Amino acid sequence: MTQDIRNIVSEILGDILGCPSDNIDDSFCYSKSDMIDSFSLINFLMEIESRFDITFTANDYSDESFQTVSGLVNKIVKLQLENDKTWWVKFTR
Repeated sequence: MTQDIRNIVSEILGDILGCPSDNIDDSFCYSKSDMIDSFSLINFLMEIESRFDITFTANDYSDESFQTVSGLVNKIVKLQLENDKTWWVKFTR
């Protein structure tokens, strides 16, 4: 499950950055990257929320670990487990 989520996050981020998702490292800090403008960052996070049927809180955005790919993936997994949603439905679309 975690690897599937990571692949989706990397795919979305790769589309924004214009690079293959394989080039995106788990420690990549997307929120502080000069490769992503603020509009793209908002769109990225909205796409993540939509794709996984989750909602981030203000506290999530201020959490340092949330700002990396691995931290974001961990947060998605946690929210999915808390919400007990069938996230794979959107994954298979």
